[in-house]
Amino acid sequence: MMTLKYVTLLVAGLVLVGCGEKKDSTSSYTTGSKPSPASLMSSPKLADSPAVLAGQQAQELPKPDRNVAVASYLDLNNQAAGMALSYIVTAKSQTPLSAEDKLNRLSPSYYNETDAFKKKDLAKTEGPRVDATLEAYRKNDYYTLPVSAYSQKPLGLTNVSVSQYDFNKKSFPLTSYGQYCWGGTLRNQQGAALKILPSDFPCGLPISDEMQAKLIESARANNTLGLQGTLYLFVPRAENGTALAIVTHAHIELVNTQTKAQLASFDL
Repeated sequence: MMTLKYVTLLVAGLVLVGCGEKKDSTSSYTTGSKPSPASLMSSPKLADSPAVLAGQQAQELPKPDRNVAVASYLDLNNQAAGMALSYIVTAKSQTPLSAEDKLNRLSPSYYNETDAFKKKDLAKTEGPRVDATLEAYRKNDYYTLPVSAYSQKPLGLTNVSVSQYDFNKKSFPLTSYGQYCWGGTLRNQQGAALKILPSDFPCGLPISDEMQAKLIESARANNTLGLQGTLYLFVPRAENGTALAIVTHAHIELVNTQTKAQLASFDL
């Protein structure tokens, strides 16, 4: 009887300790210490949403204008360390930042300055520059992202691969880690995130010429098929430190990685 009581009390104690140690998983910033520039953009890591939930999220976004000229899209890698994504997340978030927080997040020179007087002087020059840059990103919703097996740039989609030829559809299916070939979440060095949501954008490369399909399939089977190109994105909003994107266009090239010969080119 004594043993039963002891076990009961021990289990109850463990439950209370577990409850007492539970942390707030929704906190975006570390408190009690000055955050580093990398952590200023940090947000809770979002669990990968099911395709249905992501689809609902995409439906809630405004619809992209697919007639916007691709030449007018801005490069997400046009700033060092993928800093453009930090600006986009800040500009398109519904939660405003104070002038101090904006400078700490988007001005490395201001953040790294420890002299209070120099910091005050920097605010006079860096503040207008940061605000002007934010306004430019706030007005633009269209961006480009490189696609390849390995990206040497700060931001790039590297998880898209070509599957074996589908004779019924006369195309090469594109696959990724998830259910949607173009889906994924990217982060820059600061932790600002870009989430590409599922949509009706095609996940296949049509090839009706059987001889051309044979060349591509042979390279794929021998692990000498390379995929490279550009993804065009509509990015109208940011939530919880994550910019939400929908694919509008894609330019994809298939190459033989041994001979460097281009096997096919697609504008989707």
